Amino acid sequence: MAVMGWVPKSVREKYQKEVCERCGAKEHIGLHHRDGNRGNNAPENLETLCPSCHTRQHWAMGKVAWKRLGICQVCEKPARKNRLCATHNSRMRRHGNPLARKIRKGNRWIVILDGGKQNRMSAELRSESKSA
Repeated sequence: MAVMGWVPKSVREKYQKEVCERCGAKEHIGLHHRDGNRGNNAPENLETLCPSCHTRQHWAMGKVAWKRLGICQVCEKPARKNRLCATHNSRMRRHGNPLARKIRKGNRWIVILDGGKQNRMSAELRSESKSA
């Protein structure tokens, strides 16, 4: 199965130049789609770039790295998608709630809501105040 927007070898061999069109680098060159549509392999849409120029072009077009998206709403770790870290994003996809997690009860699995670090700490404080 082909990757969506993959540049066919015949197109790559025909239109990819020997050097970067911007800086003249000769190593690790690849094709860049000027309009951002990876399915548009028209010759006027393709540009041969080195990795440095390719990255610079994407930053100029407004692309942001996942590391710069912020912190997780639940645990304050670096967020990837939906302002959630990898763990909480996975829980959201699997169970529909970033706080949900599976635990084993006897011979079966159940889904519970885990309040995260802040809720566990506040629960510990409440239990300490009750015992005092």
